[in-house]
Amino acid sequence: MSDALKALLIESDQLARVLELTAEELGVCIALDLNTKRELKEAEEYLAQAEAERIAEAVTRAKVEKAGPLAHVAQSSPAFRSAVDTVVKEARQNGLAPLHRRVTELRTAADEAQIAREQVSVRFSAMKRAADLRSAMLRTLSS
Repeated sequence: MSDALKALLIESDQLARVLELTAEELGVCIALDLNTKRELKEAEEYLAQAEAERIAEAVTRAKVEKAGPLAHVAQSSPAFRSAVDTVVKEARQNGLAPLHRRVTELRTAADEAQIAREQVSVRFSAMKRAADLRSAMLRTLSS
């Protein structure tokens, strides 16, 4: 067996090991990406529900007590939408602040997990193409 063929075999074996490790890393990244997105969706739904409750409370207060940012504002007016936005903003800054902060953190984590997944996926594809090329070279040399 020639030195060139031995070197190619050693290189191919090393490439196969790296490809296997990259495949494992890709699996971890996929799981992290999916779990983070699921957790983000749940947190966003919970935040939306909590915000809806705050809006409902403000609407009720405006109707019953004639007080609060929604008082004396027609529900069909643009001012009502603006007042609702104010209610949500205040809720996010006060009682819902920890939940809003968590959603923001999860959005960042989800973006980072997706980027990591894409980067490892690109690296895996490149390694796979290199492994396929080595395989073709070995088949040609062994014929």
